[in-house]
Amino acid sequence: STHCISSAASDVYKRQLQIKQTEQEKINEDVTLHIQLIISSCFFMIPGIYAFTHDILLLGVLSSITTLVSINYWRHAVEGWRRNADLFVAKLSFCIYFIIGVIHVRDFHILLVGWPNTFLILGSYYLSNVLWEQNSPYWIYFHMAFHFFVSIGQLIVVHGSYVVYL
Repeated sequence: STHCISSAASDVYKRQLQIKQTEQEKINEDVTLHIQLIISSCFFMIPGIYAFTHDILLLGVLSSITTLVSINYWRHAVEGWRRNADLFVAKLSFCIYFIIGVIHVRDFHILLVGWPNTFLILGSYYLSNVLWEQNSPYWIYFHMAFHFFVSIGQLIVVHGSYVVYL
C-alpha cells in the first residue's frame, strides 16, 4: 500500500514536470516564433530616445512604455492581461501621438510623409489582423511593417513637436 502511494505520487510528480517542461517549451517556441516582433517592438525606442534627447518627456515616456508592454506581450503571445495591456497601450499611444501630431506638425514636407505614413500604419495593422485570422504565415510581416511605420510616425511627431518649441 505504501509502494502504491509512493508510485502514485511519483506519477503525479512526473506529470507535473512534463507539464512544466511543455509550458517552458511553449514559451521558448513563442520567443523563437515572435522574435521578429520582439525586435520590431524595439523600434519604438528610437523615437523615445529622440524625444528624451530633446526634452520631450511625455513622448519619451510614452514610447518607452509602449516598447516594454509590446515586448512583454510578444515574448509569450497568449490571450490574457499582457495582450490586453498591449492593445490598450498601443491604442492610447496612437491617439496621443496622433493628437499631438495634428497640433504640432506644421512643416509641409513633413506632412507629405506623415499623412501617408498614418494610412500605412492603419493599413498594415488591418492587413496583419486579416492575415492572422486567415492563418496566413505572412501576418507577421505586416505586423512588423506596422511597428516600423508607427516608429516613423512617432519620429515625425517628436520632430514636429521639437521644431514648434524652438
